[in-house]
Amino acid sequence: MKNLKTGMALLLILGAAVSCQKDREYNLSPSVNVANDVVLSGQAFTHPFRMVLKAVNDPVLAVNFVDTIDKALVTWDTAENKYKFVYFSVLCPDSVVRYGSFEAYLSGPIGDPGTLIRIFFPNYLEDSHLIDGWDSIVNDGPDQQGRLVFANYILNGLIHKDSLIIRWDATYRYLVDPAMLAPGADVTYCIRGEAEGISSKGYPFSATIRDSLVTTFSCPWILSGTIDLLIPVADIQTGTIDYLPGDGCTNRIKYDFEGNIYYIRQNHEYLGN
Repeated sequence: MKNLKTGMALLLILGAAVSCQKDREYNLSPSVNVANDVVLSGQAFTHPFRMVLKAVNDPVLAVNFVDTIDKALVTWDTAENKYKFVYFSVLCPDSVVRYGSFEAYLSGPIGDPGTLIRIFFPNYLEDSHLIDGWDSIVNDGPDQQGRLVFANYILNGLIHKDSLIIRWDATYRYLVDPAMLAPGADVTYCIRGEAEGISSKGYPFSATIRDSLVTTFSCPWILSGTIDLLIPVADIQTGTIDYLPGDGCTNRIKYDFEGNIYYIRQNHEYLGN
């Protein structure tokens, strides 16, 4: 009888343990906060390269040295080979409100291996978030497929998100067909790379582009691609950010944290904390 009672007690304890594990509730706030900040930071620090490509390919700017591109007033100083992009608190095609300016200095023709592009953010905001940091892009020459590889190094990147700060270090690689570097061309290119940092709510993270982020001039949002996340202090430490290829040109993206799914609109109204 004593053994039977002991066995029943053990079964009750095991049953309770299984029940607690099954019904465990996860705090997904750190995961969502990191995912949001990765989207915001990636957008902020890859946008200048997109705009430089557009400026280099702009036929009006090549002749008049000034033009409006995606709501930015762009000027080209040929003496310094400097492009300046100025925003007057406008809603841009990718649903981001931009204000202020950033500058890009090119050491030579953009298509030449070794050309260095230095980006400066004297006073630049996206959706009222001040962007700061040190950013350089270098043309590393062609890969095995003949695409130009532009390596983008972001060190000590900061995004002032309201009263909080996102800390961001990243290395991106942009793969561009050199034939597309021509006046009026609709450029399609891929983004690869990885980043690490601390989110606006203090969660350390790393982010790796698993499937290349595909973007084109004719769509203001990323067309497809997947980013893998690692958030060591979160209840669910891994997740993905998916830019949904079947949706075509859309600002809708998906977060997946071990089956916990969120669909987010990538614009200033819906992408929050």
